[in-house]
Amino acid sequence: MSRWSACFAKSRTCGKTAHALMNSRERNASPSARRRWPWRAPLPTPLGSAIACSNTTGWSHRRKCAASGRWSLQMRSARSPRRCWSSRARRSRRSCPIECAWRQAGGLRPAMLPLAWPIMRLTVLAASLAVLASCNAKPGVETVATGFERPLWVGSPSHVKDRLWVVEQAGRIWIVDAKTGKKQEQPFLDIASQVRRKGNEEGLLGLAFAPDFEKSGRFYLNFVDRDQNTRIVRLTSQGPDFNTADPNSMEILLSFKQDFENHNGGWIAFGPDGMLYIGNGDGGSANDPKQRAQATDTYLGKLLRIDVSPKEGYSVPKDNPFVGKDGVKPEIWAIGMRNPWRCSFDRETGDFWIGDVGQNTWEEIDYLPKGKGAGSNFGWRLREGDKETLQNDVGGKAPKGAIEPVYVYKHGTGPTEGLSVTGGYVYRGPVKELQGRYIFGDYNNKRVWSFLPKNGKPTKFEDHTNDFQPERGKLGMISSFGEDSAGNVYIVDQGGTILRIVDK
Repeated sequence: MSRWSACFAKSRTCGKTAHALMNSRERNASPSARRRWPWRAPLPTPLGSAIACSNTTGWSHRRKCAASGRWSLQMRSARSPRRCWSSRARRSRRSCPIECAWRQAGGLRPAMLPLAWPIMRLTVLAASLAVLASCNAKPGVETVATGFERPLWVGSPSHVKDRLWVVEQAGRIWIVDAKTGKKQEQPFLDIASQVRRKGNEEGLLGLAFAPDFEKSGRFYLNFVDRDQNTRIVRLTSQGPDFNTADPNSMEILLSFKQDFENHNGGWIAFGPDGMLYIGNGDGGSANDPKQRAQATDTYLGKLLRIDVSPKEGYSVPKDNPFVGKDGVKPEIWAIGMRNPWRCSFDRETGDFWIGDVGQNTWEEIDYLPKGKGAGSNFGWRLREGDKETLQNDVGGKAPKGAIEPVYVYKHGTGPTEGLSVTGGYVYRGPVKELQGRYIFGDYNNKRVWSFLPKNGKPTKFEDHTNDFQPERGKLGMISSFGEDSAGNVYIVDQGGTILRIVDK
């Protein structure tokens, strides 16, 4: 059923219910009372003022007055609220001596009903229009803040409200008031002197707050250093609101060489199990020339999982799938990634969503249910999307037990096409129409889409691109999506703007 049909059905149902009630009241009236109605149409009841007397609910016409033997119309008088008006007394303005025990005020004299009818009709019409208007409301966006230099991440610690952390690719992190859009005068952290930005995909790429950030002030970064190494580091913030971080507190947890300037991955986040997950690209160039993604002796082309709860360093979780195997990096949790650009855990279900950038033909979204996925193989370089990789004869059959993507889209410039996927979030914020929908986009094609997952499969696909345009200008390249502690989802425009998805 369409949105308009659903709304019409809702308003029509209300109308039918009211009409049935009016007809029943006229049928229950005494013959003399029915003859004295000022019109033939059924009478409405005043909205919000139901009438009740001692022997029945609503408009009662079946009771005779004990003193006069007349049928009582049982309608409340505005001047004498506890008396009934008989059908004969109405003409002579004499009230019935028998009082009716009214339970609730709000009735009208019969003489007043012709005046009330137009008001009631307008009230019902206004209510119906309000229902239709609410159903026609569509989600949109509002600008939160502007003026950033190539932003590519936004979010907040789980306990913080009305503040956002924005990561700039050059190596700076800013705190922003989520209501006013005002930036903190000094950056939360500035490590630009340590970050390499020669390639378009290098730089400070990811941020994750420790689950106990409110107490420990710890957070983690994923960046490419001056020597072209990916570094996973831990730092500590300070101040009364943890509004600054000390660069000298940096502790290097992992460091490994990148082959090329692209496909560095960069995503980093804590899972529902409290472990730190890290997304790494295959090392770059095209078609994974060094075959990193399927090799288990390198971190490239992998999802890693480590335990950072120790005060210093980290430990490898005992349930990691390759623990104890010779020649295999024990931190590896899954293999076969090309360039996972933005992943997320559903804050309600714990399910895992991955946007993996394709080569020349397909972009893909991968999905793993909560608690599943250890040892998964996502197929690259043998597979691009759900097909054999076409270029340079590197394609092949899917590896045994390979995880097929739940959604793929082809390269192109059409409304459902693109060139570089940006993974997003399952929406759990205040916009009801988007509840439970996975929101994602395309960096190059500047489009935003969503679908409703059902048993891990996409349903009810929607294109939000036109609705998610900012108040001024147009949506630029979508470098990332973000989520705050309240479940609001943000769009990060690489041109320098942060947008929040809202009800319009």
